[in-house]
Amino acid sequence: MKKTFLCFIFGLSIALWRCGDDEGENGEGKVSPSYPAKARFQSTSLTLLEKAALASESCPEGSSCLTPSEVSGVVMAVGFIAGVLGEQQGYFINPIGPTDPSSADGGSGTEEFTLSKNTELSGEYVCCGGTSYPEGDDVVARNFQIYFDYIDTTFNISSGALKGDHTIRIMYTDKTFADGMVTQKGDKLYKEGDTFYFCDGSACDQSVRSETSLQEKVVSQRSGANPNYAFFQANVIEPFSFTKAEAKTGNWIFSLDFNVTNGAVFSSDPLTATSIYDLVASFSINSTPGDGNDGRTGFQVSAQKSAF
Repeated sequence: MKKTFLCFIFGLSIALWRCGDDEGENGEGKVSPSYPAKARFQSTSLTLLEKAALASESCPEGSSCLTPSEVSGVVMAVGFIAGVLGEQQGYFINPIGPTDPSSADGGSGTEEFTLSKNTELSGEYVCCGGTSYPEGDDVVARNFQIYFDYIDTTFNISSGALKGDHTIRIMYTDKTFADGMVTQKGDKLYKEGDTFYFCDGSACDQSVRSETSLQEKVVSQRSGANPNYAFFQANVIEPFSFTKAEAKTGNWIFSLDFNVTNGAVFSSDPLTATSIYDLVASFSINSTPGDGNDGRTGFQVSAQKSAF
C-alpha cells in the first residue's frame, strides 16, 4: 500500500499535516518513490511482549497489576517520526498502514498480530518529498505511533473465585466483525470459549451491545485529528539512526520490542473479584491512548532497524 509523508510538530499538543505541495509529491511536481518495509512486533523481555501489549514498568498508584501471558489483536497503522533530537519538526515514516492514518475510517485495520509469535508485517512507505526531511547524519527515529483496532489481553489469576486464565478485549475504534458483531470505540468485551461477549447489567454474556455495555471511557471519549481511532504514541527508549540517505535505501525492518510488565491494570484487586463483570469493569491497559491532540502516553518501546 502506498504511504504518504506527514510532518509533526511537538509540544504539549501535536499538529499533523501534509508536507508536500500535493500528496506524495517532492515539491517539484514529481511523485516520491515508495520503499519496501516491514514492522516486527516482538519482546525480548522474560515477562513479555510475547505476552502483553502496552504498559509502563510500574503499576499506577492505587491499582493492582498483573503481567499478561499474551497479547494479540489487529493493528491499522504503524509509523514513526524521523527528526533531530531537541527539534520539533520531523518527517513521518509510515511503513504499515493506509495512505494517511490520521484520517482513516474506523475499523479499517486488517493486520493481525500475536506478540508471543513475534509478528512481522509487510508494507512500504513514501519518501522523501518536500523540504521536511532533515538533512545530516543526526536524524533519528524518536517515537512511534500505533493505531490499533483492538487489543486482546490474556492474564492469569492465581487464586480466588476467578482463578484461571482470562482474556479481555478493548476496542480502539468502531468496528463490525465478519460474524456481524458491531462494536464501538471503548467497548470492553470478555472472551468465553472462542467468542467475545459484551458486559451488561451484571454479566458478560451479551452478543449485542447496548447503551449500558461496559466501556473504557478514556477511549470512548477521545476525539481529535482522527476521531475514529484512539492510538498509542510510544517514545523510543534509545532513538536509532534513520537519515535521509537511509530512508531512500528502503528494505528496512523496524523491530518494536515492548516491555509490558504489569501491563494488565485493575482498579481493585483481581484476586478478590467474585464476578466476571466486576473483573472486566476493573480492567484497563497500563497506558493511556492519545487522540491526535495530546497523543503523549507513558508507553515506551525499544526499537531498531535492520535490512532485509
